[in-house]
Amino acid sequence: MTHEEIRQALMTGCSEEELMAFGCPVCGGQASFHVHPRGKGFVIRCVSDTRHMHMSDANLSPPDGWAKYVEHGTWLS
Repeated sequence: MTHEEIRQALMTGCSEEELMAFGCPVCGGQASFHVHPRGKGFVIRCVSDTRHMHMSDANLSPPDGWAKYVEHGTWLS
């Protein structure tokens, strides 16, 4: 998948299986997914090199499955 295809899938509420299958579009490596404590903002990035993929956005109607990816801590927004 391309960067834009991954973003589009996240914005339309992809399944958890799809989410777990996302890999880095550049190196094919593992991607990590994190959700803002408010539950709508997200970050997905390449585990190997954030220059490959590091994108954030917000889904105003996130899937229920996102709750398990909420990460508390320091967020810039």
